[in-house]
Amino acid sequence: MSSKEFSKLQIGMYITDSQDTDNPANYCLIVGFSGSKIRLQPYESYGNPVKAHPFYEDFRRINITRKLYASDYCELSSK
Repeated sequence: MSSKEFSKLQIGMYITDSQDTDNPANYCLIVGFSGSKIRLQPYESYGNPVKAHPFYEDFRRINITRKLYASDYCELSSK
């Protein structure tokens, strides 16, 4: 991901680097930032986080294939 794309991300967005963008379990919620790192929480579906701790990933190692706001992710999870 470029620094320009990184600067447009917001806490509360859901992002994925998977090619299967229709599966809610492939998304992580952005829960924070620390320098060039994004703190991510994996989710199974809207309101249902994976039983794992949030983790940090450097933005340069992520190739986002799709990003969603919470309302869009909620809609995707209800299909």
